[in-house]
Amino acid sequence: MEAMLNLANNIPEDEAVKLVETSVEYRTMDLYFAHNGMLVAFGYVNGDLVWFSYTSIRDTFLSRRIFDCMKFGKFYRRVTVERALATAGLVEESLLSMCHARISNIEEDYPVFTGCVEVRANSENSQPMTGDDFAEIAAALPDKLRQFVSKVGSDDDIIMNLEADYQTLEELYKPDESISDQKQQIVHDIVDKWAQVDFLKMAERAAIRSLYKDVRYHRYATGE
Repeated sequence: MEAMLNLANNIPEDEAVKLVETSVEYRTMDLYFAHNGMLVAFGYVNGDLVWFSYTSIRDTFLSRRIFDCMKFGKFYRRVTVERALATAGLVEESLLSMCHARISNIEEDYPVFTGCVEVRANSENSQPMTGDDFAEIAAALPDKLRQFVSKVGSDDDIIMNLEADYQTLEELYKPDESISDQKQQIVHDIVDKWAQVDFLKMAERAAIRSLYKDVRYHRYATGE
């Protein structure tokens, strides 16, 4: 199961690098939750990418296996993010449309969650996290994130505000003008404002998701 689930195993040997064995292992995962119900999972051992899977968020069996494999599995080679994504027909830009979470200390009883997932667990009031716990959290997350959308405003209000900020960004610079500190601050303020509501990537309205990406990752914000 692990061999089939871990798409990194599909990458030819000459495109992977053998891992150097160490006595201490630090395991983390980067998770990306897509609006279309898919879960992208990158698994790292001591910072080396050893796992990549692309599965349905609601497939709790596979989600459990992902967590268990990353917690207990043995890995012998590392690959690049770009090559891993290619096994699922994805590119790095694909991740910009997804909600991100990171799990650190997977090798321990109480992993640390950051990003779009909020999990508070410790030895004082809960049992060690299992693969079943992880699968349940992952399956419930998209609906939880969508519930926050209405707190930002109505769909029409969100679209109107995104369109206004996009227009502001587009009008900030002209080809023959230098980028002033004042303009950079305007860009920062707009992007930072929308970064606080990253869950809009899960909005039902396609217009919201598209505009959100255009504003959040505008070329002036990314320095392109």
